[in-house]
Amino acid sequence: MKKQTIGKVQLWIGIILLIVGIIGVIASIVLLKNTFNSNINTEFIEDDIEKATYITIFANKRLTYITLESSIGIGSIITMFISLLFITQGLVNKSEE
Repeated sequence: MKKQTIGKVQLWIGIILLIVGIIGVIASIVLLKNTFNSNINTEFIEDDIEKATYITIFANKRLTYITLESSIGIGSIITMFISLLFITQGLVNKSEE
């Protein structure tokens, strides 16, 4: 294959990865925002031990969600950096004769 063709392919791969990374960051921010805005409702629980258990489970669930959603965001940022490498290399190969 010619270098220009390889450069075009690398450029398109980089653009697609950049779009995926941006969508992932936006999704991560929206998910984290929803997780932080969720409140616990303990009005229906009368026993103190059950209430404490419910709060503990809810807190652990919330921390798990925050960890997973943060991982999505970090993975998206890494994908965006990789896409910049593809775009740069694609532009270099496309411009060479």
